[in-house]
Formats: sequence, C-alpha cells, structure tokens
Amino acid sequence: MLYGLKQMEKVLHSIGDLDGAHYYRERVTKIEEETSGSAYNNISRAPDDLDIRLKKSGDFDAARKYYEHQMEVHESLYGSNHPCFARDLCNIGDMQVALNDLCGALSSYMRAFEIDKMTFGTNHSRVAFDCSKIGKVLQQRGDLNDARTYYEKALIIYLKLFETIALPEKPSGIH
Repeated sequence: MLYGLKQMEKVLHSIGDLDGAHYYRERVTKIEEETSGSAYNNISRAPDDLDIRLKKSGDFDAARKYYEHQMEVHESLYGSNHPCFARDLCNIGDMQVALNDLCGALSSYMRAFEIDKMTFGTNHSRVAFDCSKIGKVLQQRGDLNDARTYYEKALIIYLKLFETIALPEKPSGIH
C-alpha cells in the first residue's frame, strides 16, 4: 500500500499537482511514523524530494549516492531482506542504468527480484516489476533471449493479476 501511495505522490508531483502530491506525502509520512517511529521519515526521506530533483537535473551519480544512503538506513531499520531495501536496490539500479553501468544495474535488479520473490511470492506485481527491469537491462546488453524470458515472466504475472480485476461494463452506445 505504501508503495502505491508513494507512486501517486510522484505522479501528481510530475504533472504539477503539488497539493495532491502533498496530500499523499502526508499519508505516507503518517504511516511510516506509526510503523517505524518519527526518526524514520527524518532520516530516510528528504523533505524536499532531493532524489527527484537530482534525477531531473541529470545528476545521476548524486542521486545514486542519495539512494545508497537510503538503503543503509533501511538496512539498519529492517535488514537486507526487506521490501524497502529491494525498492532501494531498484532505485540504485535505475541510476546505474542512467550511468551506463549495466552490469551493476543487473546485479541490483536481480537482488531486488530475489528479495521481492521471497517476500511476496512469485505472482506479485513487485516481482513482475523487477522482471521488467531485468529484461530491460538484458535487452540493452544484447542478451535478447534472456531478456525475453524475463519480459515473459512479467507479462504472465501481470495477466494473472488483471484476470482478478473486474472491469466496469461499457456504457451503452460505446462500441
């Protein structure tokens, strides 16, 4: 749930809905403080979205260092097999891709994949997300058969998830 709230915050921030983004930030902060204490938010999340500003400015090396700091905090709070740690690995992997360190990115994404698979099971959206990230790096490296395998894993998981979602009926008059 927390991941979804954070993603909504980022999307709203990206489209310029700062009030909406602020609303989701407050919800995330409240949940984090209730589950981890007030020190968590102060240490692990910059109040001014430093990571987003660094990425937008193209300072990927500084953003990577920021994510590495977050990862250290999450590791000390939760251990190295927690979903927050896996998310940090994905963020670092994103920065490694931006810096053209595909070997490092693949390693980060694979570790996140293992943590998420162990935590959520093999048919969870986080696992599909990790598979997509791994597939993208493998494709960029030219390992097309392996990339296809991971993309197919992601697609199968997503299709299973969407089977369980009841879509609203189409209004009459729309074909």
